[in-house]
Amino acid sequence: AFVGRHLQLFTETGEWYIAANTIDATQPQGAARVSSNGIRRAVPIAFADGGSLFVQQGGQTLRDMLWSDAEQSYRADPITVLSPQIMKNVIDVAHRSARSVSEGNLIFMVNSDGTAACLTLLRGQNVVAGAPWQYAADGKLLAVLADVRHDAYAIVELGGERWLLKWQKAMPLDHATTRSLGGANQVTGALELANRTDVWAYCDNEVLGPLTVTSNGTIALGRATQAVTYGLQPPWTARLQVLRDKLARDVPFKPPARIYEVELALKSTGAITIATNGAVHRPVPLQTMGGIYADAGPLATETGGASALPMLERLFTGNRTVSGLLGFSRTPYVELSRDVPVPVHVKSVRMEVVMRD
Repeated sequence: AFVGRHLQLFTETGEWYIAANTIDATQPQGAARVSSNGIRRAVPIAFADGGSLFVQQGGQTLRDMLWSDAEQSYRADPITVLSPQIMKNVIDVAHRSARSVSEGNLIFMVNSDGTAACLTLLRGQNVVAGAPWQYAADGKLLAVLADVRHDAYAIVELGGERWLLKWQKAMPLDHATTRSLGGANQVTGALELANRTDVWAYCDNEVLGPLTVTSNGTIALGRATQAVTYGLQPPWTARLQVLRDKLARDVPFKPPARIYEVELALKSTGAITIATNGAVHRPVPLQTMGGIYADAGPLATETGGASALPMLERLFTGNRTVSGLLGFSRTPYVELSRDVPVPVHVKSVRMEVVMRD
């Protein structure tokens, strides 16, 4: 049973609700059936933005049980129609409600293969956006939880061990640990990452890596550091939808197209790469605000030497245009990624496209 607008009942064979506002234990209550989809056993329900979200039997579909004023009844429509590929046998669900008008409700869904899906829901603006998640390169997500303080936690498996970790929206590293070093040039005791060669570190707002961890958990930083945060770089890729031109009656087949120029509106971004149609990624040239540095790739400076400012203090905000993109395709698309675990915030993407005659 679940209490939303009405008392709602979920079973493996269907969903019901009791319309009565007052329930008398001495009187029988009639339950109206919403659908016969059925809920997946042991997977929690998320009450988000006025609706009850539940995973359907089979673990491949998330449904939204929502009251319809027009029909004066509930509907249980699928909410992941545009992103069904992100759900792969879902075994756990958690909901983190929005904390401000600048963000949406987040629905975390853990798949049985250790990957996850994150659904952003902002019903008032008709935003339903799904994205696949993966923990580090060889880690697995096992369970998720969100508490009343809007904090989200996850149980993850890494190196044969299980960890309870807290999700931080602004932290680009997985399995991150923060320590005060007081001017030391190395980290000791990082046994959970022993023998790894893919560790990154934020040292007083500078980005270092990839670094090697010795068998006894020592990480040589090569510089005196007051505070350090070290961890693993998670995979991050954003692929835009395939461009589809509306067909005319006299053109029954869509001609190949080429995306030859892309303009990105960025905010507080440290490094980003771009590719079209599956080609090799290339860095987007970023320019530090204030004219301190000329156009440069990730982690580079105008002289190629040591930075005057640490990376996290020279993040780029503004528009950048990438030209000379090649390759015709009947299904052209743009893909964004990064080589360095730094913040990336893409506000908008504008594309220039030419169709082949």
